[in-house]
Amino acid sequence: MLKDSLIRHAELADDIQSFIVNYRSMTIASAIFYTFREYENYMQIYRTDKSQYRSRLEAFVTMWTNSLVDDREWHNDYEPTLEFGQNLYRYWFIEQVEGYTYHQRPLASLVAYAENSIRRKTELILEYRQREPLVEQDVRYPSATPGFYLNGRLVDDDRIAFSLPPNMLIAEELKDDPSWAGYKEIYFAE
Repeated sequence: MLKDSLIRHAELADDIQSFIVNYRSMTIASAIFYTFREYENYMQIYRTDKSQYRSRLEAFVTMWTNSLVDDREWHNDYEPTLEFGQNLYRYWFIEQVEGYTYHQRPLASLVAYAENSIRRKTELILEYRQREPLVEQDVRYPSATPGFYLNGRLVDDDRIAFSLPPNMLIAEELKDDPSWAGYKEIYFAE
């Protein structure tokens, strides 16, 4: 289980920092649903080929770093240097990992949750687009333009289609709930 590695983060700190620094060297597909709606603002989904990684921890840290960079819109502000890795580990990773609760979830519940979330976010994006037609065509994330971003590029609204891979085997839920208004759920499926 991923939890076993994450609770030992202090003894694995050098490896974790190395994974953070090298996060751009892995091939990861990102899908960001940005709705511009309070409490339902966005959802991020990352998908990768596990054969690129030596461990589940490396895969998780790499995708976690991609998510944090997207979430904080740091794309143009930071280069993945050793200092970057140390700071992300020290000021972000430790706090989040120590706040997670861990649950093994049936794969069916992950799929149902994700499909419902995808459907809801798609509806919100299409409702917004009916009120505010898209003016600019070549939009990259981060952007104030609501929509569906695939690998950082805004996708035409009439082409929004996203499905989960059919061959997932297990799912772990990592949940952080520091306050009612702000929570984070991570599903790590394999």
